[in-house]
Amino acid sequence: MTFIKTIPKEEAQSPLKELYQEIEDGFGMKKVPNAFISSSIDPEITRWVWQGAKTIMFRDSSIDMQLKETIALVVSKNNACSYCVGGHNMMLKSMGYDSKKIEELNNDYKSSSLSEKEKAVLDFSLKVTNESYKITEKDHENLKKYGMTEQQILEVISVASLFNFINRFVDALGTDLEIV
Repeated sequence: MTFIKTIPKEEAQSPLKELYQEIEDGFGMKKVPNAFISSSIDPEITRWVWQGAKTIMFRDSSIDMQLKETIALVVSKNNACSYCVGGHNMMLKSMGYDSKKIEELNNDYKSSSLSEKEKAVLDFSLKVTNESYKITEKDHENLKKYGMTEQQILEVISVASLFNFINRFVDALGTDLEIV
């Protein structure tokens, strides 16, 4: 599952046991994703990763979960993170995306059926990923042209940044995608 030792759910003691339960409840499934198990030898790191994911991805916010998942998928595809690409494909499918739309996102979102606003958000997310040092006020203004608020832009940046971290984290740990 990873290059380092992990603590499976069945062997977890307090406080890791409770954290695993919180993660399961947050995802709404009876399995802790391997992305969180992969750091379980240090429960404080696992908690920190979960807190970031929970704050950015799972709370009610100014952008919807489908857009967050789309950003996560496109950023993860760009970063060649097979774990996250597989996981976000599954998440989008569970949210009602059909196979054709998911395939479009994986292959070339620019020629997909997404709205121009969604494509602009994904372009910006990839600029955050690949060239954040080149982002200017003009990039923010471009998103505002599509009706994005400053809060929404902050959240787009947060989602893209989270997955730049998560992609590197799970890849460097050798995390395998779980079968659900």
